[in-house]
Amino acid sequence: MKQLPRPLDNYTNRGKTLEDLVELSAGIYARRGEGVVHRIGQQAVHARKGELRHKESLPDFMGCAPGFGLTFDAKQTKVPRLPASRVRPLQRQVLGTTLACGGVAFLLVEFTAQVGHPMYALGWAWCLEYLQRNGRKSWALGDIELAAATTDQVHRVHTSGIGNVPVPFMEAARALHVAAIGGKNDG
Repeated sequence: MKQLPRPLDNYTNRGKTLEDLVELSAGIYARRGEGVVHRIGQQAVHARKGELRHKESLPDFMGCAPGFGLTFDAKQTKVPRLPASRVRPLQRQVLGTTLACGGVAFLLVEFTAQVGHPMYALGWAWCLEYLQRNGRKSWALGDIELAAATTDQVHRVHTSGIGNVPVPFMEAARALHVAAIGGKNDG
């Protein structure tokens, strides 16, 4: 039986509740034949005296859906912005490689201190362009909301249980895929 998500009670577990809900949602998508998405563990390196230390973090989730591959990282933040430093170098590299290979790469961000806990899928190309264009070191919620209304690279993820899926990330992934191929839905 699947365990309930862990509470967001400390720095180490930050984002684990969202990751657990995404993993539960991925299982629903897999049973429906809508895609296969797996949670990816962190790479670890053995240190002295049998101690394990994390070397670098990969994006949280990788998989495929009909017609495209996808890679994304799930983030939760208590402030109305997501610092770019929360996306580690190896995560950036893998997201970029997925995008370069024609896949869908995005950040799934939940703003936990905001009313209704708004959640967005930020296309990785948009994330990079935003930081470069604005010279900022974080993605601001107000700008994300504006982008969701004006571009096909940012999507609000409605967590009201669409199709009995706790976090319906696949809808945003499909929309990002359709945008990437120029509006032709081949999947």
